[in-house]
Amino acid sequence: MKRSLSTVVLATLCSGVMAQQRGPVPVVLETVAQSTFVDRVEALGTLQANELVEIGALVTERIDALYFEDGDTVEQGDLLVQFAMDQEQALLAEAQAVREEAASELRRSEALAERGAASATELSLRRREFAVADARARAVQAQIDDRTIRAPFAGTVGIRDISVGASVSPGDIIARLADTSVMKLDFSVPSTFLEELRPGTPIEGRTRAFGGEAFVGEVATVDSVVDPVTRSVLVRALLPNDDGRLRPGLLMTVDLLFNERQSLAVDERALVPNGTRSFVFVVQASGQDGEMIAVQREVQTGVRRGGSVEIVSGLQAGEQVVVEGALRLTPNAPVRPREELRRSGANTQ
Repeated sequence: MKRSLSTVVLATLCSGVMAQQRGPVPVVLETVAQSTFVDRVEALGTLQANELVEIGALVTERIDALYFEDGDTVEQGDLLVQFAMDQEQALLAEAQAVREEAASELRRSEALAERGAASATELSLRRREFAVADARARAVQAQIDDRTIRAPFAGTVGIRDISVGASVSPGDIIARLADTSVMKLDFSVPSTFLEELRPGTPIEGRTRAFGGEAFVGEVATVDSVVDPVTRSVLVRALLPNDDGRLRPGLLMTVDLLFNERQSLAVDERALVPNGTRSFVFVVQASGQDGEMIAVQREVQTGVRRGGSVEIVSGLQAGEQVVVEGALRLTPNAPVRPREELRRSGANTQ
């Protein structure tokens, strides 16, 4: 059977009388205050080293010396690997001697030509001989350079896969060198957020390897093409890694942060949902002997973070709302504050 309007009114009045008979309801209050909020877009990304190269041989030769140990930090230009080059050094000495002889003959011919004692043909021949000798010397020097590997950039050497005395061929990997002082984090974002995506946008990355600790970085590049299948765009962020804890290949969850703003915030326990609507109980004086009552008020909410909820409309800074005891309240019920929840300083989360 449907309850009549008079029955509902009577029940409400009775509940109010019973609440007054029980006395004020003890509640915990919180003062509405400003806090910092941001919008978040979540994604998944994989860490990459800022620079990564595989150290390998360019020639088929025996390794004479290795100038690094596993995990060493090296500077750009440091000598890493030296291959056997006895034959090439002998050829270089020979080529340099031939070049010196050719240079001497060229200088003598130039001096004679100035006095008119040497023909133009002879001078041209000497110049050609010197050019050929110089090219041969530089070719041998290039062969020696191919037998010496130096660090192309500063970084950390990984685990080496070979020992001194081993013979290697082009394509054989000796070790890997990575610059991890800054890490690249690539992830995809729905193209609907293109308006907010720009270099400098802050991000937070988390990985289970470090218990969800937040690593803060910023967007460096937004790809110029949207994937026509997923309708997403590739984004690259940079994360400082001065302590070297982050490693290439780690999977990270990414929070892209934008639209930072100051808004009113309350503890999420203050919300009393009713269908798609949200209410809070605001405590204020009733005017009767200073009695405090809880007035129900509808609010519009925004984002949530860390146990707090953004209040878009419905409240003003400085008002007090019930955060504990709201489920025992009816509109305009008398309350007795027993504690006030202290909100810490405004934090972006």
